[in-house]
Amino acid sequence: MYASENNLGSRPIGAIKALATGFDRVAALPILILPSVVLDLFLWFGPHLVIPSIIQFISTGLTPPASVDPVVVEQLALFKDSFLELASRYNLFTALSTLPAGLPFNLIFGLIASLSVGVPSLIAIVLPTATPLGVTAQVQISQDASTLWIWLGISLLGMALGAVYLREIARGYAAEVKEIPFWKTFKRLLFMAILGYVVSGAVLLGSMLIGSIDALLYLGMPILFVGAVYLSFTSHGIILFGLGLRQAMRESLRIVRWNFFSSMGFLLSVFLIAWIGATQVWSLPDEGSWYLLLAIVGHAFVSTTLLSASYAYYQSRRAWMLGLAEEITKRQQAAVKQNDDSGNIQLIRRTQRG
Repeated sequence: MYASENNLGSRPIGAIKALATGFDRVAALPILILPSVVLDLFLWFGPHLVIPSIIQFISTGLTPPASVDPVVVEQLALFKDSFLELASRYNLFTALSTLPAGLPFNLIFGLIASLSVGVPSLIAIVLPTATPLGVTAQVQISQDASTLWIWLGISLLGMALGAVYLREIARGYAAEVKEIPFWKTFKRLLFMAILGYVVSGAVLLGSMLIGSIDALLYLGMPILFVGAVYLSFTSHGIILFGLGLRQAMRESLRIVRWNFFSSMGFLLSVFLIAWIGATQVWSLPDEGSWYLLLAIVGHAFVSTTLLSASYAYYQSRRAWMLGLAEEITKRQQAAVKQNDDSGNIQLIRRTQRG
């Protein structure tokens, strides 16, 4: 067992120790990387669900009128080319990765979701269109009305797979893991994802309604960043201790607030490791080369290690925080009792003198 019983006499683990603990856990149980590897193989070699209407919409919808300033036309052309490239590669099955929660994403979105609620996937970030065996088969979704329902179904399946995957990772980190029915865990993670969608959409929309892109960059994005930092361990409480969504959010807030610099150091370390791996290592092999298979295994190992480390960090900091809060409560109760006893003694003395 990797559970650590912290008390006030021992310091909770830091970022380096958490990463080392996560590495030891995955090295001892390499089968933990299997879900990520299997998912990537399916996304790479399996059929791709494509949405032709998205490409058509981008081609026609991002064409500016002739009266627009040439600088704006040039910027829109760059955006158009980027979105067309993404749309031509996007595979709806990547929603199985639920990073973040089934959203279409590229490298940046994948890195933001370092501590995910799903099975990590390299292929969902790279979005290859070829394999060593040739070009992948494509299944086109012709009816736009069914696209949303298909995406929703795939996302729900991905979240269910992610819940099973994360429960196996978390199983070794606390002796008091609360085993609750799977459907309750899934329901709480689902509500967490819905809440994330609603709040993120409201913040971004509100920032844009203020009137400029600057408001989005300097107001909306910082608000979402701070919220993501303070709530980054919400899923850990749900998975590890069977907490309700509100209680898990409160505990995540308290853990980050009580351990702000340590938590920021840990989250920054996770992000940098994921960023270096994705941009400098795992993206090097050509999408049609068998070397990409090695990148898939390496990415699975590192991603599982980072997730495992996050549970080690969360469990240690939570145990320390609860122990400290309990000790503070005991000392306050002892002080109140001491004051009451002192008051009683003074009252008896006054009575005797009277």
